[in-house]
Amino acid sequence: MLFIIFNSYISGFFLDVIVNITLVMPPAIIGIGLLFAYGRNGIVGHLIAKYGIEIVFTHAAVVIAQFLYHQPFIFRF
Repeated sequence: MLFIIFNSYISGFFLDVIVNITLVMPPAIIGIGLLFAYGRNGIVGHLIAKYGIEIVFTHAAVVIAQFLYHQPFIFRF
């Protein structure tokens, strides 16, 4: 199924850019972006804080960061 998505012209281009963006960004920038996104006042952080879920500085944060950093190597054929 991913093969079909990657091979269509427009959606394949944007999906390829999203997957490969972490390949050219330094790990520090990825970490700072995740901290801003999952922090208490972040895009995702304030939504999950309503339910009492804290992601920043937990084991879940490490798993999310490792996935985002290694995703170009996972999804490349």
